[in-house]
Amino acid sequence: MKNNKKESINICFACYDNYAQHTGVVISSVLQNYKGNFTLNFFVVYSYISPENIKKLKKVAETEISHIEFVLVDREKFASLCGSANERFLPECFLKLKMADFLEGVDRVIFLDSDIVVIGNIAELWNIDIEGYSIGAVRDFANLRHLADITGGHEYFNSGILLINLKKWREENTEERLFSFLKEYPDRMVWNDQDLLNGVLYNEVKYLDEGWNFQYNVDNPEVEKKISSTKINLIHFVTRNKPWNAAHFSYKFRDKYLYYLFQTPWRQNVVSVYFTIWKKRLFREYFVRKEQKKQLIRLRELAKGKKVVFWGASNYLKSFIQNCKLKDDNILGIVDANSEKAGQSFGGYKIFRADCLCGLKPDLVISSVVNHPKMKNTISHELKQREISSEVVDDLFYLID
Repeated sequence: MKNNKKESINICFACYDNYAQHTGVVISSVLQNYKGNFTLNFFVVYSYISPENIKKLKKVAETEISHIEFVLVDREKFASLCGSANERFLPECFLKLKMADFLEGVDRVIFLDSDIVVIGNIAELWNIDIEGYSIGAVRDFANLRHLADITGGHEYFNSGILLINLKKWREENTEERLFSFLKEYPDRMVWNDQDLLNGVLYNEVKYLDEGWNFQYNVDNPEVEKKISSTKINLIHFVTRNKPWNAAHFSYKFRDKYLYYLFQTPWRQNVVSVYFTIWKKRLFREYFVRKEQKKQLIRLRELAKGKKVVFWGASNYLKSFIQNCKLKDDNILGIVDANSEKAGQSFGGYKIFRADCLCGLKPDLVISSVVNHPKMKNTISHELKQREISSEVVDDLFYLID
């Protein structure tokens, strides 16, 4: 069928080979819940996807009501960008910033990450009016504040699901503005493309209902409370714990992912998902505790003769303190940017607001934001603003896949 760009709903992914299966699941979930008369145009912007996976994606997306188009880009153009920001993110993270270039002739598009499942009618999202706005987005569940000094403390939004006004992006040179921001603040990028979008478009965003980007975090009890009170149209599996790898018994919405996976050419992988989950349930705790013992030894070496503060009241830090029965008088407590956590405790360690750092006067700040090898830049910036000259370590804690 022909691609009808005028009377259509345009949906775009930035994908690489390892996420082809998950992109197929998203497309399957969109199609099975779609109610409308417009053609669905799927665009996949990619640097490399195997011919076999392209064939499978076409099998999912080419229907009587839908069409798929692949846009090949040169990965090397984005490698330098990735190197200047957080190393755990791939260059493909930046592809969404160039949608206006890649999708020539398309004035508006829904951008979807590949770690989601759509359970509502995508036409309802498409019909939201964003005239006069650059994007439509949902507030991020973490309420991040690390760019507050640049943006004036705006409400930080999640970039996993975006309704993008490409016409406005072209008129206002938004792509150029985004990459200029990256050049100006390369050391401030913790969440890469999401930070760029928040840093530039904080006054140009229309906030959407939470149900259009319900950010499911199995380790956050507050999320559980919201499930029954939210009209969920789109589930976004944030954090490293995805439905295809999380060992949690209480993982919500895993059945949704597996249901739509079974409707795709990757259906045989349902068995491997279950195998991965059970393998982790049987052995992961053993390996985590083994690594935590090594981390405890290094922590004691780092903390010797120093007053120490942890940065980030993460679930992993809580686990570390409990499993290691950590009791060290050199550790003053935990600092977290989320002021709502202030006053709580992990083990015997109290959680403080970031502005309490001046009173704590630590010699060493250790990042407990796991898997972020460049948190040192962010923490150092916060310390510099408060005229604190503490040593910073950001490579002690990490998670094992």
